[in-house]
Amino acid sequence: SRLNEQEVVSFTSVRNLRSRAVMQRLGMREAGLFDHPRIPKGHTLRAHCLYRLSVKDYEAQPRVAADSHRRAPPAGS
Repeated sequence: SRLNEQEVVSFTSVRNLRSRAVMQRLGMREAGLFDHPRIPKGHTLRAHCLYRLSVKDYEAQPRVAADSHRRAPPAGS
């Protein structure tokens, strides 16, 4: 099914490098930094980054085979 949205947005802590890497692999682009209003000032997780992916950019991405993310079996198995 398809949503009728023009853009997907996501955010995470600036320090959450794994989540940021996932967003980048999905084709999302960093769109700015902000302090999360529900995290106290001075907390190490207060700084957040926003990512965006427009439908236009998503549709322009090359498609890869569904199983291309799977790792090859270890040698000898």
